[in-house]
Order: sequence, then C-alpha cells, then structure tokens
Amino acid sequence: MLLFILPVVVLVNVVRWIAPSYDPNYFAVLWFPFLAVMVLMTVPWFLAQCGFMFGLIKCPACRQSYAAGFRPYIKPTCESCGVDIRGRGGAVTSNKSLERTRER
Repeated sequence: MLLFILPVVVLVNVVRWIAPSYDPNYFAVLWFPFLAVMVLMTVPWFLAQCGFMFGLIKCPACRQSYAAGFRPYIKPTCESCGVDIRGRGGAVTSNKSLERTRER
C-alpha cells in the first residue's frame, strides 16, 4: 500500500513545487484517482472488519465468532477451534478440532 501512496504524494508535491501559480483545482484533479482507490479499498475492508468485530462472520467448523476485535489483519485460523480456513481440497481440518471430536 505504501508503494502506491508514496509516488502519488511525491508527484503532487513536485508539480506543486514546479508550478506554484496553478489553480488549486488542478491539484484536486491529481488527487482524485488516489482518493477513489482509497475509498474503493477502505470501505469493503471496514465492513469486513465490523463483521468480524460484531461476530457476524462465523467459523465454518465450530460456528463461533471467527475473530474478535478490530484488527488490520485477520489470521487464517479460527480463534475458537483453530481451524485453518485455507485447507486444500475443501476439507477443513485442524488439530484442535480433531482433539475435541476424539474427547467426545
């Protein structure tokens, strides 16, 4: 993400430094693509994070809240049962869930 932000900031500042007499609306045109991408990326991220925070997104194995809290990155393993959702072949397996089924 930083690799995308840095060139935009440098470009706008260089143009502002080279031509300080331009209308401020010209700089708004330069910032618009950056703003559009940021909105398109942050709104879905924020909605997904709210789903995790309020427990709306459940673990496919144990049907408990997958992750608690508001974090920038969600781990691929469930906090309740430890299921790794990146399981290959459609099977969802974990050591914790296998131990729980053996105990029953």
